[in-house]
Amino acid sequence: MVAKKRIQLCFLETACTGSYMASGQWRSTTDNGKTKDRLKYYTDLAKLAEKGKISCVFLANWYVGFDVYNDSLDTMLKAGHQVGHLDPVPIISAMAAVTKTVAFAAIVSTSYVNPYILARLFSTLNHITNGRVGWNIVTSYTKGTAKAMGHDEVIPRDERYLVADVYMKVAYKLWESSWGPESIVWSDKVAFDPTQIKKIEHKGKYFKMSGRSQIHSSPQRTPVLFQAGTSKSGTAFAGRHAEAMFLNPCTVNQAKKVIAEARTAAASKGRDPQSLKFSPCIVPIIGRTEGEAKAKYETAKSYADVIGGLAQFPGYTVIDMNVSPMDEPSSPSTLKGGYRKQVISTITMTTTATPQSTLSFPRETFAKLSPHPYLLAHLRPTTNSPSKRANGRQTAQFRTPHINNGSLTHAEGSAVVRIGDTTVVCGIRGEILLASNVPNYRVEQGGEGREGYNEAKELDLLVPNIELATGCSPQFLPGQPPSTLAQSLSTRVYSLLHSSGLVDSKDLKIWYAPPQFSAKDQDDDKMDESGEEEEEELEVLEPEVKAFWTLYIDILFISLDGNPFDAAWAAVMSALKDVRLPKAYWDPDREMILCEDSVELSKKLSLKGCPVAVTSLVFRAKEQKQSREKRYWILVDPDTFEEGLCDESVTVVVDCGGGETKLLGIEKAGGTVVGKKELRSIVEIAEKRWTEMSTLLNG
Repeated sequence: MVAKKRIQLCFLETACTGSYMASGQWRSTTDNGKTKDRLKYYTDLAKLAEKGKISCVFLANWYVGFDVYNDSLDTMLKAGHQVGHLDPVPIISAMAAVTKTVAFAAIVSTSYVNPYILARLFSTLNHITNGRVGWNIVTSYTKGTAKAMGHDEVIPRDERYLVADVYMKVAYKLWESSWGPESIVWSDKVAFDPTQIKKIEHKGKYFKMSGRSQIHSSPQRTPVLFQAGTSKSGTAFAGRHAEAMFLNPCTVNQAKKVIAEARTAAASKGRDPQSLKFSPCIVPIIGRTEGEAKAKYETAKSYADVIGGLAQFPGYTVIDMNVSPMDEPSSPSTLKGGYRKQVISTITMTTTATPQSTLSFPRETFAKLSPHPYLLAHLRPTTNSPSKRANGRQTAQFRTPHINNGSLTHAEGSAVVRIGDTTVVCGIRGEILLASNVPNYRVEQGGEGREGYNEAKELDLLVPNIELATGCSPQFLPGQPPSTLAQSLSTRVYSLLHSSGLVDSKDLKIWYAPPQFSAKDQDDDKMDESGEEEEEELEVLEPEVKAFWTLYIDILFISLDGNPFDAAWAAVMSALKDVRLPKAYWDPDREMILCEDSVELSKKLSLKGCPVAVTSLVFRAKEQKQSREKRYWILVDPDTFEEGLCDESVTVVVDCGGGETKLLGIEKAGGTVVGKKELRSIVEIAEKRWTEMSTLLNG
């Protein structure tokens, strides 16, 4: 079985004003690039990375600013672009201290840092971070850096990589060979075993050293190795040493070409080419919608420093762009020195590539990765378009209900209710409960004379039961543990059935009225002393309850896409209105209840009112926004996606029959406080919904 490929997302941080490709953005009041000399910037960034499941924070590094343009650093300084650059290595310690899972990688050049110093540095970092630090191997190529380091000229590129190869050999010896696996003793008399700690000897054209590593081996000994050069020499170097390559391609095809060449180089060195990973750089403009992203892009362009960007270009190419007039095109013939061939090749590849559309996540992907911002983006659009939910409905717009009665011929009453993609089937069957089977039941204990007595509840004559069909939603799949949703819904339906007094218990009683007869009927010859017949005295026998109808209300969810209670209650109401109970009577001769088959003799329930349940959600904006912006929305008839994002759920049950509104119940989940204004709005919405639903239920 082939393992699934995983994408590792990394942050790229430059620890300087102007960042990587963000010239002039420090002018914006929302940019925090001017705080990059403060520790909080980096600890906040590290915490954000861990919260967002970012794998690594990659810290770029330049020893000297780009001074090729006009042979001066002045332009970059004025533009505030990639200058004021902090050393990233000490920063890593602080970022690691506030995180547990995020890794870090820093650039250190093989051209000017002694390999002994570097080996000790990264071993130290990996000890204190428990192995979370990698090294991005680079060779320095600018003349300004060379001069700052005390050199007159830059080492040619191919030779720089030869130097880097030797550098790696020395570093490997220090990491892998100096301290043996049994060098740490910690006995009563010995801390470290000298016989297990070797002196490293190296003498060559580029490096010379003799000594033991000053620090014991870190958890992984050699840190994770990155490499960023994509020239022929750089690719060959990566094939020998790198575990991952940092890429900055202009097109997808260019990235494919570099990756193929690097993997070929790795294979030529006996490595598994798939073991070499790649981190292509993108500079995303992120928005909750495409329109918002484009608006941000235009704002960024308005702050961009064109001259600063022009001065940055020769920092990478060593080609001074100041040789051409600003507003005139430059031909390849005007490009002199530096990496001229590579620049021309890249420009050609970029200009001939097929234009790519804006990179936008599919709606489903955006909703899955960032559900709360996704919903908020629809409710609070950046343009003048109306606020809509992610499902396209207005905040107070319900899904269209569909009701079909009498679908189950074997039940006393039934209904199928569909609201959006939530479909519920309700079937009601009646079973007879003999009064003689009710412990200590007496006719006179009925409800007429006892305040608050609910006979239907006391005798359990209404029995709802809810089931969720396997596969009715992604939450209820085969093999999943049972959900408590069905039980909680059954309890809520049971409670509302009795608290609303919807079903009159009189409709559920089966009476027996004994025949009325006189004493004469018992003794026709009985006379008084005068010989005359006595006056008839009727013996009055009161009717008595012989049995009850028990209604078993079975509710099955065929599909579920949010708002289950409203749909379940609508199905119960519709099925109760469809119920026809057969005419039942007590047969004194057989001493049993008999039922008539005639439909004409059956009777409907005399329901008290038409309660309608309406559920709304309160959605609050969690993102930091200005106080004048709307902070909450009431979403009626929520779907499953919305239910998982909202702070509170409120269900109200109203009956607006007879020209007045009766609030039969109100229930909230307990997530947050809902104010009077919001509750009043929810009740008003429920009153409007009652008009629609009662028409369907009574139709």
